[in-house]
Amino acid sequence: MTTILQNKLTLHVQPNGNDHSAEGPLASLAGARNRIRDLRASGAVTGPIEVILHAGRYEVRETIHFDQQDLAMEDSPVTFRAAGDGEVVLVGGCLLHEPQIGENGMLEYDLSKLGLDHIAFDQLFCNGERMRKARYPKFDADNPYGGGWLYVDGPVTEPHQKGMGAKDRFICKDPRLQGWSQLEEVELFIFPRHNWYNSIVKLKSYDPETGEVVLQKPVIYEIYPGDRFYFQSVKEELSTPGEWYLDEEKQRVMFIPPAHIPLDQLAVSIPLVKNIIEIRSEFDQEEDIYVEKIDWQDRGGYLMKSRQQFSVQEGYLSFKGLTLEGCDGTALFVKRAKGIRLEGCVVRGTGGPGVTVLQGVQCQVLGCDIYETGSHGVYISGGYITTFAITKASSDNVVENNYIHHVGVIHKGVAGVAAIGIGIRVAHNYIHDGPRWGIWSRGNDNQIEYNHIRHVNVETCDTGAINTCDRDWTMNGTKIEYNLIHDVIGYQRVRGVWRSPAFAFGIYLDDYTSGIEVRGNITFRTPGAGMYVHSGKDNVIENNMFLETREESVFVLGWKPDDEYRTHGTTGLSLTNTQYVRNIIGSKQASSSVYKFCIRDYDNLMDKGNVFDHNVVYGTETAATDGAEPFIKILARDEDYSTRADHNSWQAWKSMGHDANSVVADPGFVNAEQDDYRLLEGSPALELGFIPIPVEKIGLYASENRASWPILEAMGVREKPMEREKRVQVE
Repeated sequence: MTTILQNKLTLHVQPNGNDHSAEGPLASLAGARNRIRDLRASGAVTGPIEVILHAGRYEVRETIHFDQQDLAMEDSPVTFRAAGDGEVVLVGGCLLHEPQIGENGMLEYDLSKLGLDHIAFDQLFCNGERMRKARYPKFDADNPYGGGWLYVDGPVTEPHQKGMGAKDRFICKDPRLQGWSQLEEVELFIFPRHNWYNSIVKLKSYDPETGEVVLQKPVIYEIYPGDRFYFQSVKEELSTPGEWYLDEEKQRVMFIPPAHIPLDQLAVSIPLVKNIIEIRSEFDQEEDIYVEKIDWQDRGGYLMKSRQQFSVQEGYLSFKGLTLEGCDGTALFVKRAKGIRLEGCVVRGTGGPGVTVLQGVQCQVLGCDIYETGSHGVYISGGYITTFAITKASSDNVVENNYIHHVGVIHKGVAGVAAIGIGIRVAHNYIHDGPRWGIWSRGNDNQIEYNHIRHVNVETCDTGAINTCDRDWTMNGTKIEYNLIHDVIGYQRVRGVWRSPAFAFGIYLDDYTSGIEVRGNITFRTPGAGMYVHSGKDNVIENNMFLETREESVFVLGWKPDDEYRTHGTTGLSLTNTQYVRNIIGSKQASSSVYKFCIRDYDNLMDKGNVFDHNVVYGTETAATDGAEPFIKILARDEDYSTRADHNSWQAWKSMGHDANSVVADPGFVNAEQDDYRLLEGSPALELGFIPIPVEKIGLYASENRASWPILEAMGVREKPMEREKRVQVE
């Protein structure tokens, strides 16, 4: 059905429609796009356009492309919205039918019956749930993160020691590999060396005499003894319900369905497209990339080709109330377009990020439920900066009021939201259960505020719930304000033992991040510092609560002078002019300290313009006797972590001139046992000028464009914690 009223066009789409009929509803979103093209070309419509999609399942077998001819102007936008008569699901693939049933309930599907050319895919879904590739060792449902691993053979060493491995080979003496017939199709899934990111690479060869496994291409870092890994896409290991295997050459897929689902109720589907929806302006006709490559050596700019100012005038496409699922790439891909909006949508089951916006302007992701993504929940970038920050322009992109959880199912070095650019606002999101960052930001003038982040950093280490990594003195102006962060995890190998929680932080200003305002945040139950400053300058850390950490509350780490010169061409600017004022800092865990410094010139912090003052600190009561102050530790070490002045007292710290107006006292929380860190009247922090944090404003809020309300929280590592310690048994 097509309606033109006062120059406004309305189209209807429903599953039993017809894209080739001039009358009645259309059958697909692509059909609606084509109808709009025709009507615009004929001059029949020039105003706003609304496409109403009615309830049903729409299989997308080819990516729906929107290019320059499809984009709109601000006064005549195009909106694609659900009718409200049930769920509208756009699936980036199709169902499989008529399997052959073999032994042990194994199903075998002939992909040639789909009538398509050669098919390859990385995911298979059963009744909407992602299944696992046949693997060895098997997935451990009782210990989903700490179990089901092999470990690289060899004498275990620490990852900071250089020269202990290679990127394209390693030793695995497990004789099981000799029984695998299609070795070149087997994939290695590994966290190499630093345990920051994972790699997935196919095998090239295996030597049963030496145990050497050679890969078809290098992984991201050297593979060290003790690194954890498993093999997947192994035909001979297809034996467990919920596993599948693709024989790409024969175009057959084998699948053992979950035992609890009757055969007549199975809905088995595979992706056929990389991205479900793609939107590009005429300014970009290049092959796309999921995540922009960061040139660490480029001091003037931080995004690929971001030095070039570009003009984006058109876009203004909105997608409202839809469900996008089941693709091998990203559900919505946008590059160099303006005013693209995703509102109140459900995004799930992607192989890449849920939503990807590259160099967008005024693009918005609002009120969505985004989960079970292979990579980031949302990756968004935009804005530009010229050399030495002489000129910069804001993107005005927004990611707000989204429920984002269980991201990074396939790729682990990812965030719930990655905001890379200038002037991006990330606000009021609820993020939990991810392998690395909750929010990752690089650039200038980004606003990260009112987000609730918990149970992140589950599978990696040296990471933070909110993490910045700028490595450029001209990147500044970002504000991190009024975020609630708690129960950060972290997973790290120390002297041959994998531990969790470990080596993860609340707010992490990494690698020279500078000119940042950190204000009004609450962190608690973090294994490492609630606040970590790594070599940056000119930061303001004010009016925060860094509470109940197992180690230090505030951590300051400096790189050596030659590192600063090599990165920036400067000397002596690192760790200068930073304010740590009017914060509430402390933990009642005996292992914790208020501050930890790993810097050579620990004694000269005041001379460099750093201010520690008007803070309220507290600590364990174990050393408090006869009215003495609680036991407050100040740890001072060289940048190589060797101990120089361990367990300094609060009095010794103050004698150096620091925290002259700070106090050691009970902060006066309403109910710390129940995680209620509001302040009671008469709190000593209020007397020192602390401004109460508006905790009632943090997190999601009711809105007409929320995909679900109230939300139903998904279960995760909070309900099933990972194994706390596992000793690596390798030779």
